[in-house]
Parts: sequence; structure tokens; C-alpha cells
Amino acid sequence: MRTTFIVITSAFFMFSEISAQIEKLPMESIQKVSVEALEAFKMLVTDNNFANMGFKSKNEVKTAKLGDPIREFTVRLDMLKKYKPGDDPNNLLTGGNRVIYPVTVDNQVRSSIEITEVEKKWSATGFGGSNFIKLLDKTRKTQVDSSKLSPSSYFAVRIPAFNLYFIAHYAENKLMLTPVFDTSGLGLKAQITKSADEVFEALIPAAQKHDGSPR
Repeated sequence: MRTTFIVITSAFFMFSEISAQIEKLPMESIQKVSVEALEAFKMLVTDNNFANMGFKSKNEVKTAKLGDPIREFTVRLDMLKKYKPGDDPNNLLTGGNRVIYPVTVDNQVRSSIEITEVEKKWSATGFGGSNFIKLLDKTRKTQVDSSKLSPSSYFAVRIPAFNLYFIAHYAENKLMLTPVFDTSGLGLKAQITKSADEVFEALIPAAQKHDGSPR
């Protein structure tokens, strides 16, 4: 009984530690930067580029607002190559210094703003990405609607080596990943949630063969 209690307690503290790491962001500073970035974004949208930025007209951007932010973590190829069945998938998550804000008009996602921490300072590092943010936000919204968890319970996980993106969350202390788009060659289907250990284990053979070049 005591051994079982210790194991359960250890798992609880591990999960709490992971959750705290994911949630620990200077949101006041990031929010300030994001508001300033939105105003700058509005100045960047012109009659010539509004469509490329994701808007239906130049005037539409005047009413643009910030949606719920999505924090992004990364899984590096070198770490994935070392991953073995039974390893803790949480240990593959790195980064967390990038936050993506959907930019909405009338509650509809149009574009996005990226806020990144560089040398301990948060600043806007990207604007646009209309198609991608719509997929990312749609995946999160689908998960929120089904789980009834808050949007802040979800974050993004990116595997650059395979150009993979997931919306992630925790369920029963397990890291769960939902692909943003189909990747048939790797057995991943959009909106179909799997545990992170299952996803990472399935990627091991491809990771071992990967030469590190962009995909």
C-alpha cells in the first residue's frame, strides 16, 4: 500500500510540475506586447496585401481583436531519435518561448500574431499565417467543445523535422496530441487524438532514418 501511495504521489507531483512549467508565463508582459503588436499589424495591412494577411478588406482590420493565445513547444529531432518506448514523452518538450495569438473579426479567425521571447525580452516576431492559424484554432476549438476544458488548457506542439503540428493537452495525467492536419505517411490523421507516447513511438523509425534536412 505504501509503495502504491508513493508511486501515485510521485506521478501527481510530476504532473503538477509539468503543468506549472507550461502555465508559467509572464502573461501581463506578453499581453502588453500583443496589444501593441495588434496596433502595429493594423498599420501593416494595405489595399494591396489585406487578402494575403487573411482579411476580406482593408477596413475589416480596424475591428480586429486578439483571440485566446496558444503557447508553442517544440520536439527536436535529435531528442526524438534517442526516445525509447517507456520514456517520459514530456521530456521531449522544449522551448515554450513562443505564443501565437489568433486575430479575429466578428469572432472569426482571420490571421495571427506571433510573440517570441528572445534574450529574455518578448516581442512580435510574425504576422499573417492565415491558413495555418485557422487550422490550429479549429483543432483547439474542437477539443475544447468535446472536453469542456478551457482554451488555456491546450497548447501547441511542433515537430519541425516532419513539419508536424499538434494541439496538446493533459488527460488523466497523460500528454495527449491531436494532429492539426493529416500526415498519412506517418499514420497521423487530423482531429484524431492519441497519447504522446504512442505518437512518438510511431515516429521513432522515421526519426532514425531522417537526415536532418527540412521536409
